[in-house]
Amino acid sequence: DYNNAIIAVNNIKDASDRTPFQERLNAIKDKINDRISENEEDAPNLPNDNDTNDEPVVTKKDNTIYIGDSRINRMKAYVSLKSNESTIAKDGANITNVDGHFSTLKSTLNSNSTKSYNIFLAYGINDLYNSSKYCTKYQNLVDSIDSKHNVIIVSVIPVSRSYTSINNNDVTSFNNKIKSCVSGKNVSYCDAASKASIETWEKYFDDGVHYNKTGSEFYYSKINECIK
Repeated sequence: DYNNAIIAVNNIKDASDRTPFQERLNAIKDKINDRISENEEDAPNLPNDNDTNDEPVVTKKDNTIYIGDSRINRMKAYVSLKSNESTIAKDGANITNVDGHFSTLKSTLNSNSTKSYNIFLAYGINDLYNSSKYCTKYQNLVDSIDSKHNVIIVSVIPVSRSYTSINNNDVTSFNNKIKSCVSGKNVSYCDAASKASIETWEKYFDDGVHYNKTGSEFYYSKINECIK
């Protein structure tokens, strides 16, 4: 091969004998380089092993609190939560309930100051038009608690397409707003909605909005994929 040819030519002691072979090798090398350049120009921009379109997976803390509305309450009812997991939720919860929930959260954090938490925020299905207000509330929370805690903003899962009281286009708009409106080294966005197709999510509703037991277990597993 080419490398062995270089070694063989370099072993020729007489320079006058070696020169024509070196010239041929140099010509071959130029052609190889030209072919490499052409292939690089034609090649698609493929991601390397470190590139991904998925949301970053944050390092899991020892304790977890799930905060939100009836979907969180359903999860609590149907899933056997671990001893280091808890919920703060209210059926029908919307932006008006956030301050009270966050006050309860901060009391928990202050009472357990030596512990670190994963804090899942899962609001929005009851007032999709309030995305900007949620952004403000979430940012205030991130700014007011120790950065040792993870704050994970969970996307709203679409409703069944047969459910006419909520439009999934509004769900998408809400998610697009909250996924990047909060900043901080301890905050991340969990795109749980994209972890399964709408056809899959629809199998788990018992009324078009709330999950049955299997759906609640599925939801729990998908949001926990965002912490490892």
